[in-house]
Amino acid sequence: MRVTVRLKGQLCWYDKERRKEVTLEAPSLTVRTILQELGIPESELYMATVDGIKVSLDQPLKDEATVELLPAIGGG
Repeated sequence: MRVTVRLKGQLCWYDKERRKEVTLEAPSLTVRTILQELGIPESELYMATVDGIKVSLDQPLKDEATVELLPAIGGG
C-alpha cells in the first residue's frame, strides 16, 4: 500500500527534510500509524482528511489515498 501524506503548517517540522508532502509505503496504514511513523504527537493534530473527507485516527486507508494532516493551532 502506498499513500501520499500532506503535512500542513508546522507539522512539516517533524519531517527531517521539512517536506510538506511525504509518500509512505506499508502493508496497512491508518492515520494513527502515519503519526507514529512520522513522530508526530497526536496532541499536535487538529484534523485528518483522506481524499478530502474528515476521518478518525483509526480509519483504515486505501492504496493511493491522499492524507492531509492539519495542525492544532493555539493563540492568545
